[in-house]
Amino acid sequence: SELYLLPRHNDPNPVKQFERMMFIEPPLFYDQYAVTMKAGEVIFSLGDSSTELYYIWQGTVRLSTSSQVMDLSRGSVFGEFSSIIGGNRTATATVLTDAILLKIPDHIFQETIEVDAKMSRKTLQMISDYVRKNN
Repeated sequence: SELYLLPRHNDPNPVKQFERMMFIEPPLFYDQYAVTMKAGEVIFSLGDSSTELYYIWQGTVRLSTSSQVMDLSRGSVFGEFSSIIGGNRTATATVLTDAILLKIPDHIFQETIEVDAKMSRKTLQMISDYVRKNN
């Protein structure tokens, strides 16, 4: 058995707040949204129109753009930007090692943002930071 520490209640990152909410009842999310993927499989590609949010339960995933490569492991969340604003993916996500991911529909994350004003403001800040960085 392993100990999992929830993100702090006052963590300023909206994704961490969503993660905290998601793991209040982990079996519910795991049973409904777990997907098993093999090393080398592409989760989504740059420009795809999918909007799910992913949580890495086990394994390693690589996110790559034309200017950046980032390897993520257990406990990381990715895909949140497309989940928030809809539209096309801003990176390609590839499984590096066999993985179990939680593939969370965008409406669950969006509903969390809609009912929590503080989280809404933090999400808007995250989007504006992304736009500033990439323009």
